[in-house]
Amino acid sequence: MRVDGKVTGFVYIWRDRKTGMYYVGSHWGSVDDGYVCSSPWMKRAYRRRPHDFKRRVLKYFDTRGAMVDEENRLLSSIRDEELGVKYYNLNNTAWELWHHRPDSNKKVGERISETN
Repeated sequence: MRVDGKVTGFVYIWRDRKTGMYYVGSHWGSVDDGYVCSSPWMKRAYRRRPHDFKRRVLKYFDTRGAMVDEENRLLSSIRDEELGVKYYNLNNTAWELWHHRPDSNKKVGERISETN
């Protein structure tokens, strides 16, 4: 998404009305770009029954670091016994903390150019 010319991201929560389960995540991009989530388990359920799912955007961000920090804050509030039971999330931390590694944010072409 672009707000005032800036690319933005957001933290969201999905609710599965059929099972009563949730999924907390983040995405750097537009809310309408077709992104669902990173959970293969939830994506399979969503593909079978998209009408049962509703996503709510909790907060928008203009930096990736702040976005992932907020996702981690929310995930850390999920109790271990709720993972995979009340939530599609299987971990209560965002494992890929790419915003802590600036080189991983570079496009492939930029990394190849630097290498050459």
